[in-house]
Amino acid sequence: PPRVSARQRGRTLWRDGCVKKRQPEGVCMRVRLVSARRVLKWATVAWVVVAALVSSHSSAGSATDEPTLWRTISVEGNPENVIVNPDTELLYTTHVTQDLNIFKAETGQVLATLHELGTGMALNRTTNTLYVAGWFYSTVSVVDLDTNTVVTKIPAAEQPLAIAVNPVTNRIYVNGNQPTVSVIDGRTNTVIEEIDHYASDLAVDPVNNRLYVLTYEADTSSKLLSIDGDTSEVLGEVVVGREASAVAVDSAAGKVYVVSSVDGGTGTGQLFIVDAHTFTVAAQVPTDQQAYSVAVNTRTHLAYVGQFYDDSVAVFKPTGQRVATVSLGAGSSPQGVAVDEIHNLTYTADANASRISVIGAGPAPATPIPSKTATPAGIGRGGGPPGSAGDDKATALLAAGLALFAL
Repeated sequence: PPRVSARQRGRTLWRDGCVKKRQPEGVCMRVRLVSARRVLKWATVAWVVVAALVSSHSSAGSATDEPTLWRTISVEGNPENVIVNPDTELLYTTHVTQDLNIFKAETGQVLATLHELGTGMALNRTTNTLYVAGWFYSTVSVVDLDTNTVVTKIPAAEQPLAIAVNPVTNRIYVNGNQPTVSVIDGRTNTVIEEIDHYASDLAVDPVNNRLYVLTYEADTSSKLLSIDGDTSEVLGEVVVGREASAVAVDSAAGKVYVVSSVDGGTGTGQLFIVDAHTFTVAAQVPTDQQAYSVAVNTRTHLAYVGQFYDDSVAVFKPTGQRVATVSLGAGSSPQGVAVDEIHNLTYTADANASRISVIGAGPAPATPIPSKTATPAGIGRGGGPPGSAGDDKATALLAAGLALFAL
């Protein structure tokens, strides 16, 4: 090999490398070109992957689109309540007949019907167990959703209706027509404690282990109580209008939503937004008609209020700003509301129309939505519906990236 001077060693990096490796200059140039091609290839693939994820996340039906009515699902009987499990994409409805229907959220195919259970429902997604409060039976039915069978019926306070579950502590809370809230251990299916309060509705904050008890007073002001899940101590209370009927919690946003069906005898309703940290009313806004139900999307932080006599659902931000009013059609009378935060869909139990209405973000898809397994938010969904245009575009971009990689 030729001797190399210091000046020669100071030349371009690729030539110095050639000399050190004792390779002809032409060979080194080819190596350099190959390395550049590899860099370009991997950079292209990385760009395609990022573009695919961004495209999927920003596709039609994103969380920023205005909520609209997408479709309806016909059900037998008059549904009074609805719950959705985003993990399994199954819907659960209870009816005036006290029956429970289990069916696929996408197709409406009924998978099972269980008779004479009740109407109030609470779902533990961790154990895949449904709890049904039986007003006429003074029981809480425990339904194993893996087998769609009733495991047991727990004796409860007389005429239970409101029920909530903490999936972290596996405790179930149910009210009665007496000033008592029964606490059930989900492991043993037994009542382990009684909390002395009247309750028209119940909600749980599993992150902070808080139980929210909504009192119902026909002639005086209703109150929202914050109760420690460990000690059952009342941590705070706040007045939330008259005849308050429903409560929902957004743990991430630190907000508790309460709907009151009467506003000073005017016949209109009120939505109270309570700051969970200071336990004061942060906002109070009117609803169009008497409201009986509320649910919150903990990812978009939008609250959905069922306006029974207006046949619509009002959608609010945590600030109290109304985002939209979704008309469900005459005679709908939404009585129950449930949110699928993974697929950004909202379901209402239309009591007088024998159907379930499905509310999505943005315009309704032109073609039926294929059922898919739920995926984490921000990956392949972006808050949009399964099977949306963003999914197809992302797939095409990924395919193009793989084709470039193969070149």
